[in-house]
Amino acid sequence: MNRISPSCGLVALACFGAAALAQDHQQATILDRNLTKTPGTIEQITASAIHYSDPSGRPRSIDRSRVLAVYSRKVHGATVPTMGSAADRADGIAGVLRLSDGQIVPGFFRPGSKPEMLGWSCRRLGQFSVPLDHVASILFLDSASSIVPSGKKDLVLLTNDDRVEGFIESIGADLNIDVNGVKSTFPVDRVAAARLANPYVQGGDELIYLSDGSVLAAAEIGSKIAGKPGAVEQSTPVRWALAADNGAASVEIGSIDAVVIDPKSFLPLSSVPCTLAEPGGTRTKETVIEIADPSVAPLGLAAVTIRGPASVEWSLPAGAKRFGATLELPMDARPWGNTSVVVSTAGSDRKFREVLKKDFSSEAPSAECTVDLSGVSILRIDVRGRAYAEVQARVRMLEPVLLVTPAASASKPR
Repeated sequence: MNRISPSCGLVALACFGAAALAQDHQQATILDRNLTKTPGTIEQITASAIHYSDPSGRPRSIDRSRVLAVYSRKVHGATVPTMGSAADRADGIAGVLRLSDGQIVPGFFRPGSKPEMLGWSCRRLGQFSVPLDHVASILFLDSASSIVPSGKKDLVLLTNDDRVEGFIESIGADLNIDVNGVKSTFPVDRVAAARLANPYVQGGDELIYLSDGSVLAAAEIGSKIAGKPGAVEQSTPVRWALAADNGAASVEIGSIDAVVIDPKSFLPLSSVPCTLAEPGGTRTKETVIEIADPSVAPLGLAAVTIRGPASVEWSLPAGAKRFGATLELPMDARPWGNTSVVVSTAGSDRKFREVLKKDFSSEAPSAECTVDLSGVSILRIDVRGRAYAEVQARVRMLEPVLLVTPAASASKPR
């Protein structure tokens, strides 16, 4: 009963113009392949360049091949659509579909034509089907969004809060699940959520984050679509490969929140397990490291707080090339905080080499950090108290990210 994950249709998106990521003059961040962050107001993204205005208003551009991602600080989340009209109710059961490559599609469940396929529709894409092997979860009730499987089995949460774990064989008018060789069937309108144990598989195409909570893969950005003019003032032409007719449509420019141009090279540090979190000095901490909720962080780049004095280590995934983050004293630590952060790297021999040191105080509460990881396998960060010993020796890493080679990131679990 092993499922084999076939490839799924992708989304082709043409260029979008002024205010795509900076509606109402909202600032965006351009993250390049050195993991350097550049603030700006995005004016246009073409096939070859990203055009933006810097904080002083001067026009700038950067070659798109140098860019890893572009994003705003907007919190991104998908909720079950409201079924307010007869047309909505005719579409099917409202829900949120998450695919194993990171795509998110709020819309309406429609029984597929084949048992191994899942039928779906949304106003943006129309009707389409995806293999069950490509489905990560389906959410029909927002209140069920926090359910987590206890192991490697699929999980079904019913509307009466009963949980059933096994192997989901099909989802149509009924959901059919095999539980240790025993078949069980539930009407789909009794299902609050279903999570499938399909592994995360990172796609190679750009991911487009939209203001309605959608995350869609794009085969192209910055190209014209046959039979359609170039981007117009308020919208941009698109071709949705998930749509049944594979036809062209338009997306409002202001509805685009972020773009990850090379997802295979983009890995949040918070998704890499910490292999050592050791308190130091005379103080003991129950919690040395705290990781924020990635679902409310830009592009899932969850903040990581280290309560020092402490040493924290990560065993790096194969192909890790660079680490980047904004380091800062938390606001409540700034009046008395006086802290040093030392970043070191090592190979399998654990012979650490200091590669960066930053001092933080109320006069200098934050700094950008980028570190070359080529040829090493361990990243260590030490947080130490300075003039005021161990008082408020805390540092927060904002948007910590790893640049990895595509082959390494494609198989990395989220």
